[in-house]
Amino acid sequence: MRLIYDRNHDNRADGSILYRPNAKPERGELDTDEDGAIDRWEYFRTDGTLDRVDVDANRDGKVDRTDYPE
Repeated sequence: MRLIYDRNHDNRADGSILYRPNAKPERGELDTDEDGAIDRWEYFRTDGTLDRVDVDANRDGKVDRTDYPE
């Protein structure tokens, strides 16, 4: 299942979350600066906890940094 949302109500998706069959999130894709391009990818473990976050900091469509929660 995939949840798509438009948080600023401009009729463009600002993000989507893909869920596993166990109803836990698997991956999130976000447009944090609302320019129409995904710039943050969140990856979750099978138990739903956050594993890592990839960020496109310079908005070139490529991952520039990977963050891991502590």
